[in-house]
Amino acid sequence: MKFREFAASSLGSKYAEKNWNCQDSADKMEFGKVQAVAVADGHGGSNYFRSEFGSKLAIKVLFEQIKIWCADLQEGERFGDTGIKNLKYNFVQKWREAVKKDWYDRLKGKSLGEGEIRYESVSEKYIERYNSTDPKVLEKYLYVAYGTTLICAVSIGTQVLILQIGDGTCVLLQRDGEFRVPVPPDERNFLNRTTSLCDEDAVLKIRHAVINCEKDSPNAPAAIFLSTDGLDDCFPYYQNEEHLFKLYADVILDNIVKRGWLFFLTENEIKNELLPGLSRRASKDDISLAYLIDSNPANLKETFAKIDSRYKTLDPAAISKPAAPAQPAAPKPATPEKVVKPFTPPENISTAEKVVKSWSPPKVTKTSETKTVTAFVPPKISKADASQKISAPTFSPAFTQNVSTAKISTPAETKTSPVLTSTGTAAKQVTELQLPTFFKNSTPPVQDKPPQALFRRNEVTMSTTPVQIPVQVTDSAVAKTVTPTKPAKPTFTPTQFERYEGD
Repeated sequence: MKFREFAASSLGSKYAEKNWNCQDSADKMEFGKVQAVAVADGHGGSNYFRSEFGSKLAIKVLFEQIKIWCADLQEGERFGDTGIKNLKYNFVQKWREAVKKDWYDRLKGKSLGEGEIRYESVSEKYIERYNSTDPKVLEKYLYVAYGTTLICAVSIGTQVLILQIGDGTCVLLQRDGEFRVPVPPDERNFLNRTTSLCDEDAVLKIRHAVINCEKDSPNAPAAIFLSTDGLDDCFPYYQNEEHLFKLYADVILDNIVKRGWLFFLTENEIKNELLPGLSRRASKDDISLAYLIDSNPANLKETFAKIDSRYKTLDPAAISKPAAPAQPAAPKPATPEKVVKPFTPPENISTAEKVVKSWSPPKVTKTSETKTVTAFVPPKISKADASQKISAPTFSPAFTQNVSTAKISTPAETKTSPVLTSTGTAAKQVTELQLPTFFKNSTPPVQDKPPQALFRRNEVTMSTTPVQIPVQVTDSAVAKTVTPTKPAKPTFTPTQFERYEGD
């Protein structure tokens, strides 16, 4: 399945007034059968003075990892649970390495914060931490300066993998015209509080969903939209998903359909007018938007016709066939003049009365006057009746039911996954790796190509030998067979590390 890619960011008006750069980043990538788009929202809080570099590094590092993991992509390949977990782990490790390198590179020949406008707003507490001579303190807090969220969509033709940490929204438009939010929510993201890549246990906070792309499936994606919270905050908090559905259908897809699939016209307006205008009039925040849209015009036209009318204004019948040429308007027939008969008074009224008598308004009594001016008073409802007559608002099933095709899992899951054969049946069991936590004192070395592939192979035969990984034992690393066990809960607690503010 082939998609049209788009990614753009816009500087928020509240940061433009401070002469700050845009902390958001957005980018796209394509090689072979792999397509990817991503958005990242660098935190706007005072202590995250290098978040714009953190968001850029997040997308850059993730795209590099995707190229490594998808380099040997084969026909019909599908994502595997173990590969996804290892991709998350390697991505977080490589991002932290890139951040640490950038930190020390910027200290060469100048002091911390020199020439950086955002460093002026850092709190005294964090200035002390950032300038600490204790390596352990600095190692713990330097990543905070680069704090960012991230959402990425990776298509390999047969499936799309969504990765997300922090706030922002991924919206899926299925071929049956239904909108979905495929990635499971994280209750820790609320208002200006969010999880972040700079968290010590960030690898455990990355959520994901896998979306199948079968050609004949009504649940296959017609479009996938990724947005940072700058776009979400343009709408009421408890209704922003519904407003996003309407924005994507009534503005973006509607314009693409009307313009005969000239994507670049709509994309230029999104980048130069829509995003800056929304920021200026609504959230005042940086805004990033990226999407994957089915590049087949027939499929997209069919999907657009199925979207609920409350999310669009374009008549579906208008796009089912080419518009007929405009016909000259037919002249309107002349409207015959109405003949008004003169009033003839009854015969029993005398001639004098006919001449003198004229109409006068009826007298309004006090009773009738009261009825005329008194405002409507609704009937009183007793407490007993109120519970029956007044009910809480309900939401459409379209927004509450789960995605039937999306495979959603969390890093805390550990289980054996079947290797799919070419017929789609479970052939053999492969023992998965227990996900290591990089924030312990000693960690296994990270390889550019970990032992477990990102994908499940469609081959009939495969070795069932358990995977060997090095495990730290006393003073030396030895090979040990790892059996699936429930991973230990992270030692991180809110009192050990601070929560991170977004914008």
